[in-house]
Amino acid sequence: MTYNRKLHKAYNRMREYNFNLEGLMGFDLFKKTIGIVGCGRIGAALMCIAKGLGMRILAYDVIKPTYDLKGIYGADFVDLDTIYKECDVISLHVPLTNET
Repeated sequence: MTYNRKLHKAYNRMREYNFNLEGLMGFDLFKKTIGIVGCGRIGAALMCIAKGLGMRILAYDVIKPTYDLKGIYGADFVDLDTIYKECDVISLHVPLTNET
């Protein structure tokens, strides 16, 4: 959300006493599609937030979760290619390993 609303640029402008909003608005997340790669605790927490924002949720993990993504979070478990093609926002929640 910080990146979408460009808060890092707004902070730098504010320090220079430039309060112009031009180029800082971002886009509305409602009815957008988010791809969540990594369905652990942090990924699941983001699914709750995205569901609350009215987003469509696509999820991927190396190991398919044992819990019901559709029932709990309203998420569809898909492959990475689908996430790359259909998502407006992609969020990564995986550890840094050779495979990732």
